[in-house]
Amino acid sequence: MSEVYYILDGDGTATVASESAQIHTGDAIPVRLNESKSFSTTGSGPLEFMVFGIARDMAAKQALMAAPRGNR
Repeated sequence: MSEVYYILDGDGTATVASESAQIHTGDAIPVRLNESKSFSTTGSGPLEFMVFGIARDMAAKQALMAAPRGNR
């Protein structure tokens, strides 16, 4: 599943694959299928975001939802 991380509040750093960038409230960070990702806060408050998952088709979504949590 591909994902988009939308920053609701805060400042931080996002690393997707080997690329890092500063992130701020209102930013959206796309992450392709199987790309590594990490987020860290650099502000005084927490980094809050909303995640949108995009499945290529219904079968892919159902397979992901049936997988054990550690494999997602």
